Amino acid sequence: FGLVSEPSPVLLLWGIGLNLLALYMCKNWNSAFKMAIAAPLLVIFGVGWANVSALYKASAVLKYHYYGPIEGRIVKVDRSASDALRLTLDRVVLRRLTPKQTPERIRVSLHGALFDFKPVPGETIMLMGHLSPPAGAVEPSGFDFRRYAWFLRLGGLGYSRTPVVVLTPAGSALALARVRMRISTRIQAALPGQLGAFAATLLSGDRSGLNSQTLQILRQTNLAHFLAISGLHMGRLLSKSKGAGFVAKNWLRNDGDGRSQAQAAQGWQLAFGDMEWLHILGKKAAASTTDCRSDQVVIANVKLQARGDCLILDAAVFSATGSMDIVARDGRLQVRTAQSYSGNRLWSRQHLTQSEGVALAQKIDRFTVLLNSSGSIPPNVPEP
Repeated sequence: FGLVSEPSPVLLLWGIGLNLLALYMCKNWNSAFKMAIAAPLLVIFGVGWANVSALYKASAVLKYHYYGPIEGRIVKVDRSASDALRLTLDRVVLRRLTPKQTPERIRVSLHGALFDFKPVPGETIMLMGHLSPPAGAVEPSGFDFRRYAWFLRLGGLGYSRTPVVVLTPAGSALALARVRMRISTRIQAALPGQLGAFAATLLSGDRSGLNSQTLQILRQTNLAHFLAISGLHMGRLLSKSKGAGFVAKNWLRNDGDGRSQAQAAQGWQLAFGDMEWLHILGKKAAASTTDCRSDQVVIANVKLQARGDCLILDAAVFSATGSMDIVARDGRLQVRTAQSYSGNRLWSRQHLTQSEGVALAQKIDRFTVLLNSSGSIPPNVPEP
């Protein structure tokens, strides 16, 4: 999965054929030599299997932001990072999208009033909501959620603030999931609060009752692995009488950069004294900025029209490159993008025209030149 482009099936087949031929020709040789020939064959089989798996999991992915009616069958219930109830749906129907354009699965967080709605796996529901395609890595060489979503066949993620309407009750499908939810409901009725939610997670796998604070404490104390269902964890829970179990304190503190955004920005200004960074946030700020100089780098969270001689890194650029970082290598500064690490894979392909690709590469090259002509290398820039 570290390759920047899809492996060619023709090259894989050629590699398998040549290795098999070599094994056949050396069938009378000693076993150590045969193992040396078989080793690359196993590697090729592994790469081929990963490629087949990626193709098998291929499903439609949204290409733009969608707002409108959403219909689907509930297959999973959990909670989002914002503590909202989250539903995974299959058999999805979206307005004005053909079946080929519609994702096989989507995930929707419910931020509105639930009223009496209690999700049951197997129910077909309808709601109004926002959906977007899965995002890539938040930093170069970081975790690529887009790839993770590809293998889950999640083609859209979003939220809703409207009530949920149940169209069809659960049938015979997903009966095991409903049994797990019933077990979870009874446990939480007997043990209210986060104690019952934690017990339900261990015994049934239903995490929808755990709030974000409990999850954060479990992660920071290196106890989040207890959320995996296993006999050891169940036995450990059941061996404690009347809830008299262990107490874990939140000992892990944030060990990252403690500076604020303003302090970090001031540090970059001092490091690159000959460059000026101009941040534009929102359409109003963009409309009021009419001109810029050639030594300025304009970073905007909206799309900007070309103005002046400055370098513009706006929403259109970042949507194609993903996030960027600046690293030092061989005494020079280089700009890395998240897209350069993701490459041109099934889950990360960018549909840019040739002219758009050339213009994007020119912007990155110009950014690199400006950085290296601006002054000394910042002391905190990491090696790649």
